[in-house]
Amino acid sequence: MKIPRLLRNLMITVFVAGLAIWLTHRMTSVHLPFLVLVLGSGVLGFCEPKHGWAWVLVLIVLVLGGHFVLKLPATDENTADFATYIAPFPALVGGLIGRLSRNML
Repeated sequence: MKIPRLLRNLMITVFVAGLAIWLTHRMTSVHLPFLVLVLGSGVLGFCEPKHGWAWVLVLIVLVLGGHFVLKLPATDENTADFATYIAPFPALVGGLIGRLSRNML
């Protein structure tokens, strides 16, 4: 049975956003959450070359909203805030790289 594209992309987006939020609040550096965002949005850009940007925007909204709504206790509050505010940039770059790599194939 084939999973519909909408459901597949939604599952990827929610999983990557949840993992990025959790890592942002557990790590003392920003490298691993940013790596997750770049790779996850790259997968979204690769799966949906024409509409990947919309899924990346949903990912950004989930990460920003999850940070402010969940209010998880963070290992380092300043690092968590910084990683959350800067998160849209690696997500957008990853989506662009995924889209370009799909177009090259």
